[in-house]
Amino acid sequence: MLRRDSGGWSEVGSTIVEKADGTFEIPAVAPGEYSLLAFSFDDGKAHSTQEDLTVGNADVEGLTVTIGPGVNIPGRVAWERKPSLEKAGLTVGAAPPGPVYVLGRIG
Repeated sequence: MLRRDSGGWSEVGSTIVEKADGTFEIPAVAPGEYSLLAFSFDDGKAHSTQEDLTVGNADVEGLTVTIGPGVNIPGRVAWERKPSLEKAGLTVGAAPPGPVYVLGRIG
């Protein structure tokens, strides 16, 4: 789970979901703005979700996050002039608006 503060984002807690019913608990979370992230890798495919939430002075009750596979986004990159891809290559990606947390780093 990531906390949004004046300095950006910081990881504040995580847990491994081990119960068959999917329940989890992240203890001792201070009040503030957070993004809850869930990741799962199965048969070489990534499944994930992100849920923004506000934590107040009481326990958060009834939170359900739905994790699922991503979708394909086909496309084509067009250049105004012929590119030189020999040295740097080209990478295309998709991310939600705002800061993105990717497997141990914020990008």
